Amino acid sequence: TCVLDSSCSFCAKEDENGEHLFWNCHTVKTIWSAFFDWWNISRSVTQGSGNFFQIIRLVKGTELKIAWSTSVIALFWTIWLARNELVYRITKWEVDQVIWLVKIRAFKWLQAANKLNMGLENLWQVNPRGACLLFNKKHRRMDYIWCNSTVKGFSDGSWKITNDGSKRSGIGGCITDLEGNLVY
Repeated sequence: TCVLDSSCSFCAKEDENGEHLFWNCHTVKTIWSAFFDWWNISRSVTQGSGNFFQIIRLVKGTELKIAWSTSVIALFWTIWLARNELVYRITKWEVDQVIWLVKIRAFKWLQAANKLNMGLENLWQVNPRGACLLFNKKHRRMDYIWCNSTVKGFSDGSWKITNDGSKRSGIGGCITDLEGNLVY
């Protein structure tokens, strides 16, 4: 007789089920934490919830919502693939590997859907919101600050009120060549 182990592939502390595997496992919580940090989203907004639809609704704005939803789906898919690698090949992925794969996978999916272009890949790795906003500004053919025969300059600013009532703001910009590839 064959005895199947029902414990979690990542932590081996609890039974593996959908809620534990994608939301409650300590390893997966660490992955979610790094994912939220990448998108600059406070982890407190989810309050530990395993509600897919609540997570999808965290980001507003048409340009960002598509990229966010794609990234969330890429995260779920990558967690599942990491679990299968561990179960079937006994290969353990580190959290930074999982996040790196999520970033690459989501970027490639968005690129295939013509929602991002190759020139924004490096920016996407550190600032997915900025990459999306820059891509959409380029495609609207407006909102740039200056342009000459070789480059265009863009700027953007944002602000928010945090959970403790303090205010945060920032401004940034970038320079692209005329094809939209990031220069600086």
